[in-house]
Amino acid sequence: YLLNGQQTVEFVLFKDIPSDSITLFAEVKKQIALAKLPEGVSLKLLYDGPYFIQQQIQVLTANGIGGLLLVLVMLALAMSWRTSLMTALGLPISYFGTFIILLAFGMSIDLISIIGMILVVGNLVDDAVIMAERYTQLLEEGLEPEKAATTAAKELILPVTGTILTIICAFLPILLVGGNLSQIFKALPIVIGAALLLSWFETFFILPNHLA
Repeated sequence: YLLNGQQTVEFVLFKDIPSDSITLFAEVKKQIALAKLPEGVSLKLLYDGPYFIQQQIQVLTANGIGGLLLVLVMLALAMSWRTSLMTALGLPISYFGTFIILLAFGMSIDLISIIGMILVVGNLVDDAVIMAERYTQLLEEGLEPEKAATTAAKELILPVTGTILTIICAFLPILLVGGNLSQIFKALPIVIGAALLLSWFETFFILPNHLA
């Protein structure tokens, strides 16, 4: 067909499921720049496939940083800077841990995994905030920091665990879908489950030690 009045041949590249779209696109641009072509022949990129993924990464980054700052400020006003800082640490721990788990499963950071992180970002510090709030209440009642931390963890572990498992179970059926659809969307329950479980672990096994 004609493109800008010139005879054109179009090549469409498709990636396999494990490959990373952004890395692949960068490699394509590199090869185009290195290509030696006959006179009158040129290569041009018509579509930027990873552009939408990069936009979602920016959204995820903005939401994560905004949520982290909001948690720090609001908890510092209600409690203390030390408590707010220890509580907010759950967000980066969950994010980085989830990315490591994705790599362990041989999955790349693509549109589906980014959407999963955006969906779950609001839940990642909820359990830590509840834990910190109960810890502060117990301190005001006169308990020692160590006793307040362990008591808060024992009181909250069952209801918080039930909430997290409910969310995970809501997305698990995606893994049971057969065919290529399951391969495409399987990152969603893995990302959500990993992020929530890491947040749960940080809340009940790391945060109490820091608070005490």
